[in-house]
Amino acid sequence: MANRTTPLKTCTKCGRELPATVGFFPRDATKRDGLRSHCRECDAARHTAYYAAHREEKRAQRATRYAAHSEEERARHAAYRAAHCEELRAYMVAYNAAHREERCAYAAAYRAAHLEERRVQSHNHRARVASAPGTHTAADVAAQYERQRGRCYWCSTKVGEAYHVDHVIPLSKGGGNGPENLVIACPACNQKKHAKHPMDFAGILC
Repeated sequence: MANRTTPLKTCTKCGRELPATVGFFPRDATKRDGLRSHCRECDAARHTAYYAAHREEKRAQRATRYAAHSEEERARHAAYRAAHCEELRAYMVAYNAAHREERCAYAAAYRAAHLEERRVQSHNHRARVASAPGTHTAADVAAQYERQRGRCYWCSTKVGEAYHVDHVIPLSKGGGNGPENLVIACPACNQKKHAKHPMDFAGILC
């Protein structure tokens, strides 16, 4: 609280008389007293109103600036994360604890909406671990599904949405992770085949 010797200053926006200190008025070196003519609350309200009215324009400007300086921005963000690692970790732990139900609901909805992308990520990760060549996308899987007309490659059963993506030549036996080594399989066949060579698995089917 200001003492009796602190001069007062009238905000030109809201008309209130407030202590003429940086706690109540933003700094402005061009002013005689070094303070802006409007108080901090009015200044914050002005900024909020401006950004609300120009949200899309500002978003486009940020995107353009980031695209033009992507390497610098990535380096800046990486440096910030490294310098504030513990602080950010503590924030995320506290945030997740306070929003546990929301986070769980969001994660469940995301998994349901991006099932194929998550399957592809899992396959590509396994391939990297196994040092297998090639990658594939969700579009490659969808194309293979269409070529097989939604039927299991091994037993011709209609798979619907409950299908697995199988490597014909298993990764453990030198198979690649590209679309040329992928087929759609029913869960039963994929689990039964596991890491068998297709010729060995064909013998089991016969």
